[in-house]
Amino acid sequence: MKKKNIQLKTLHCDGSVKILEYCVAHNNGRSTVDQKLTIEMLDGKWIARIAMDEFPAQDTAKAAAHKLGDWLVRLGQSINDENEQFESIEL
Repeated sequence: MKKKNIQLKTLHCDGSVKILEYCVAHNNGRSTVDQKLTIEMLDGKWIARIAMDEFPAQDTAKAAAHKLGDWLVRLGQSINDENEQFESIEL
């Protein structure tokens, strides 16, 4: 069973700078990917960044690239499937 979740953790507004910090999680039944997503508005434009904290070491370059791809896909699924979270924020 896949479980996806996005939670707003921090909301900061200071004039024209706005910062939203979310926890994005995806559980595929075997493991959970849980990362911080930051969405920041500067000069009227929004920029999204994801922090890849505590990325597990792998035995080969191929395995490391595969693990990163897996995490990015899973985080993307959570973000895309739970995108109403981003529409409900009024700043």
